[in-house]
Amino acid sequence: MRIRIIIVMALVMLFVVGTLLFNSQEPEVIYSTGISVINENNINEVIGLADYVFIAQVLKKGKSYEEYTAYPVTKYNLKVLENLKGTLKIKQSIDVIKDGGVTADGKYLILNEGDFMPKEGGYYIFMGAAQSNGSLFITSQTELKNISSKSDISLSNEVEELKEAVKNEVEFERIRYQSKHEE
Repeated sequence: MRIRIIIVMALVMLFVVGTLLFNSQEPEVIYSTGISVINENNINEVIGLADYVFIAQVLKKGKSYEEYTAYPVTKYNLKVLENLKGTLKIKQSIDVIKDGGVTADGKYLILNEGDFMPKEGGYYIFMGAAQSNGSLFITSQTELKNISSKSDISLSNEVEELKEAVKNEVEFERIRYQSKHEE
């Protein structure tokens, strides 16, 4: 009888471990290409397309979902630390939607070419556009490398370059909305 119990327990453990290993595999990354209405190599045009350019820390990465199309988006909760363009609420957490994410079946991580998914705790420069419902859609981000606290941000060359680019933005003509996270 004891041998049966041991065998059953061993089989259950093998099943559980096998399931965990199988389900913990990282999704395959697929990069999509698209047609842009701006020159993405010209930072002044990139900023001109955005409604908001800001520095934030990622507090939480939420689930990916495919709400409107087969292309997934991911929900993030951010703490805005500094506005470079626009006036989002500072030092408050805000929810944003970022293009790209894991497909519903969990097999693929779909991103725009050259894009990545921000990590929890990281500091980033985000660029986003307000949507008609007041939500904020993140179109791109730049990781602030070697930044471990808010006080390090002012030392970043990337921040200084973007502040200059905001002054020289090439505004893109489109319908603009206001974010519900505006001050």
